[in-house]
Amino acid sequence: GLPYTPEVQGLRNSEENSGRKSVHITSDLRVSKTFRIGRNTLTATAKVYNLFDRLNERYVFTDTGRSTYSLRPTYAGDPKEHYPDLVGVHPLAEHLNNPNNYRSPRQILFSLGWSL
Repeated sequence: GLPYTPEVQGLRNSEENSGRKSVHITSDLRVSKTFRIGRNTLTATAKVYNLFDRLNERYVFTDTGRSTYSLRPTYAGDPKEHYPDLVGVHPLAEHLNNPNNYRSPRQILFSLGWSL
């Protein structure tokens, strides 16, 4: 995995880039089939990106080195617990559960080509 700099409560606790993110693995697939119809040719193609729909982490929390969880709730708390009438303030859980922390999920693309 790629390097990151571990921190605890916003303070570095080791050397720069001394932590490692989890391994990034992606499998893609491309399949095509050509059909002859008289003098014409029809080509059908399917492309599948991230074939096994693996949850690859792009960004990690510096306190845990993972995108799935953080230790921040243990020391930061949640402002909504103390001030339930706050408007425009989202719970900490929404901030921690960020879909941008992960690479793209499985994508399937189909195409047809017709040549004369």
